[in-house]
Amino acid sequence: MDKNKGKKIGVAGNHTTTIDLISNLLHHGYKIDCIINIASSLDGKVAGYTDLGSFAKKNRIKIIRPKTYGLKSEYDKKAIGDLKLDVLLVCGWQRLVPEWLLSTLTIGAFGTHGSWKPLPYGRERSPGNWSLLLGKDTFIDNLFKYDSGIDSGAIVGSIQFKLSPFDTIATYYHKDQLVQQTLLLKHLPALLSGTFNYRMQPTAKKAFLLPKRTEEDGVIDWNWKTEYIFNLVRAVTRPYPGAYTFLKSKKITIWNAIPFHLFRSFKTKRVGEIIAAFDDSTFVVR
Repeated sequence: MDKNKGKKIGVAGNHTTTIDLISNLLHHGYKIDCIINIASSLDGKVAGYTDLGSFAKKNRIKIIRPKTYGLKSEYDKKAIGDLKLDVLLVCGWQRLVPEWLLSTLTIGAFGTHGSWKPLPYGRERSPGNWSLLLGKDTFIDNLFKYDSGIDSGAIVGSIQFKLSPFDTIATYYHKDQLVQQTLLLKHLPALLSGTFNYRMQPTAKKAFLLPKRTEEDGVIDWNWKTEYIFNLVRAVTRPYPGAYTFLKSKKITIWNAIPFHLFRSFKTKRVGEIIAAFDDSTFVVR
């Protein structure tokens, strides 16, 4: 049985989540015709970059190494255009899909995006990081069809899932990936046959764009509330650069943290003062 229905599927991505997505599709009998994965020479532009070369070789999947992350070079246009793809699945690709590429796809490009509120709220940057940082307890993931805008395409399906205080950005990605796989397996047959239903995003609501986060945004201000510092640490831990502080001129990255309440006498200490340090390299800060 041809699960692809004679259609050619490509995947664009640069993360381990891209591998998980492709592996799941292969397991369920779909054929992936190519992977678009930037070369390691461009990896400085991608947090948590993963080279998919060995994975592609192992699974006998053609790999395209674009010259630019924005897919703007003539090489990119020819190499990808010559594939004559019907569907492009986007996972772990932190750039817009250019209009020239959208125009070559007979069915379209599809990916997921969401936030703690329904779209168009929360378009653009780092929705998982922002959700954890702000202490949100739910996330709505949407499978949508790419257009020329920023996460503005028609929605094919949505799933809401829970976030807990125990979640980090790593566990968020696991949840998000499972939801993405569920959405794709449910809707991919209809996508490939061109019979899928969709709903347009509300135009009456003003889109709220989440701002870009950079490594510099991980610096801790010890005057912040304990809960906010805790949320920052779990929101930017691995695979991101991590939250950090300085001891004199030495940068200290904090990968894990938990609110620590013990003695009232701690309140007499200065904000940002190390109250205790232990042999296992953990420490307590006021």
